[in-house]
Amino acid sequence: MAYSVRFDKKNIFNYLLTNNVDVNKICSNLSPLMAAAKFGRPDLAKILLKKGASKNLKNENGETAKDISVKYKQAALTEILK
Repeated sequence: MAYSVRFDKKNIFNYLLTNNVDVNKICSNLSPLMAAAKFGRPDLAKILLKKGASKNLKNENGETAKDISVKYKQAALTEILK
């Protein structure tokens, strides 16, 4: 799921959502919401939040999606994740 967010693969993203993928699964130290925060995908972040993605989930560095959005200067995502 994080791959589809990172590379903006909306067809894969939608397929995974319709097949009930875990929206909080962390791969390569990023959840899908964290990937949206890092790579500037506000549209996908909003969908993930509606599907139950946790804003409070932390990666192994102790960072939340909001922390990552601030780190990578993604203001639109920081606003969504406040």
